[in-house]
This record gives sequence, structure tokens and C-alpha cells, in this order.
Amino acid sequence: MLGIVKADFPSLEYLSWFPGISQVEHFKELISLVTTPYFVLFHDDDLMEPEYVKYILEQFQSTPLAAAVATNGVTINSKGQRIIKNEVGFKSHKIIETFYDKNRFVLQYLVGDFGGIASFCSYAYNTNLIRGIYPNFLKCRYYFDTIFLSEILERGPIVWINKSLVRVRTHEANLSFYTGVLDYKSFISFLSIENGYRIKQRYVDEYHLTRLYVALERKGKGMPIPVLKFYIMVFPKLMIYSHTFRKRVLRKIIKIVV
Repeated sequence: MLGIVKADFPSLEYLSWFPGISQVEHFKELISLVTTPYFVLFHDDDLMEPEYVKYILEQFQSTPLAAAVATNGVTINSKGQRIIKNEVGFKSHKIIETFYDKNRFVLQYLVGDFGGIASFCSYAYNTNLIRGIYPNFLKCRYYFDTIFLSEILERGPIVWINKSLVRVRTHEANLSFYTGVLDYKSFISFLSIENGYRIKQRYVDEYHLTRLYVALERKGKGMPIPVLKFYIMVFPKLMIYSHTFRKRVLRKIIKIVV
């Protein structure tokens, strides 16, 4: 594979420390070596659309003080086929979404009502503005990418381009497949402390309930008594207050019935 890439892109510089250092140390090493104005941490099994670089550079030229620029995207399976039911990205009526406030930014990750998120692999970074900030696995384990993004927001705004310019591959080797209760609970705790508990409890409850459901579904086990009590307490409230939660529940019921 490397030979094919080098043949098509002879000026490409290829560096690898595998298997010498950990994944997050790999991130740090790469970021510290960047000398260009912008860079991308792109996953090796995802795909960029041909126009990705063009739109990213145009946006940085338009908003030179942006700490990062990201784009919309779709999910694909191991064969490269689009997965409609597992759509990623964000929904917006705007051509671009700009975030200045950390609280508003993290709300996008908690509840679908806020419009979803831009995939991590779609982000391009302003090298000078984010220098010295690195992904840290010790902060929220597999949610370290979201924490990393919220930290760079302190250096400048984050801009999301409402164009589908990446294809995100999903399979059992993805890090997200291994996330569990320990990961998302530490994520919620971190966000609550960082945001001075400005996040409403029902947003936290919805995120907690949906992540807990996914974790239990993956394990294929029954529902423990503490989890059942939590569901009984929170479920009715979310059915009243959350449009996206109602939609998710009704979709699940229809799937079971049909």
C-alpha cells in the first residue's frame, strides 16, 4: 500500500513509530512535527472527498482566527457502502456553524435536538493557534477527542462547514465500538465540572440513558436493578421534553412491531 501511495504522491513524507509508542503519544509526536499552517489528523480507514482540501483552505482564508475547521460527513461500512441508518454529521440550515462558546459546543454532543456533530476525522487545525494542546487519553479515555476539541476552542472559534466532505468507516475495530459506561460517565462528569454545571440535567440524563442502552445492548445482558430504576425515573421526562428522544423510541418500537 505504501508503495502505491508513494508512486501517486512522490513528495509525500511517511513517518511511523508503530509499534513503538501508544496511539495518543503518536498524536503528540505528529502534532509537534507539523510545520505547515494547517494540518489534519485523518484516520487511515476513512475517506476524504476530492473537494475537502479546497473548502477547508477557503474557510481558513475566510476565518483566519479559527482554531479549527470541520465538515459534515456520512457513514460507510467496511465495503465503502453508505449506511443511511447510522448517519453521522450535523443538521443545520446554515452554510456554516461557528462556535465561540464551549457550553454550546458540548451540547451538540449530548442531545440530538441540538443538531449532531462534525466527525473528528473531518477536522483541520490552525497550527499556530492550537500549539501546545494535545489529545490526552487520561481525560475521559475514548472521549479524549471531544475534550481535545473543547480545549482548542479556548484558542479561537471552531467552524463547521455544512458540506458532506468525509466518509467515516464504521466497523468493530473502531475506538467507538469499545466505549462503555466508564468512558461516557467520566465524560459527563468532566463536562459538568468544566462548564460550571451550566448544562441542564435533562440533557445529561438523555445522554446517560442512550449511552447506557447502547452499552447494555452490546453486552447482550439484562438490565440491572439500578439501571431499571434510573430508566423508570428518567424515561417519562425525556418522552415529554425531548423531540429526538421521542423519535428514537418510536423508531425502535416500529422496528420491533414490523
